[in-house]
Amino acid sequence: MPSLYRAFGLTLQASRPIPGLSDSSEKAAAIDVYIDLESGWKCRPRNLPEKIWYQSPKDSDNTLLTVWRINQGAEFYFRYSDGIEFRVHRSGGRISAAWPAAAAPHSPFVL
Repeated sequence: MPSLYRAFGLTLQASRPIPGLSDSSEKAAAIDVYIDLESGWKCRPRNLPEKIWYQSPKDSDNTLLTVWRINQGAEFYFRYSDGIEFRVHRSGGRISAAWPAAAAPHSPFVL
């Protein structure tokens, strides 16, 4: 069952509870952001474009963050060096996320 939150003036609907946020008892007229924490496989695009949209400076030998524009610029795919991934719709209204077990061993978000 989806969880509903109010944070930063936005109404969020998440597919799982989000630690640190309290479920909102008020009913929202509209959801501002849908957050999918259930389907990590939806996060990773089938084919990444060769062109990287953004790459952070390296820390030691690792690039901490790499970002691609996908689906003709309709979405952004974020991949962190520890394997955490986000896929964000350009509007900001839909976010998918995935965490590998090694990145967050005690997280309720491990998929």
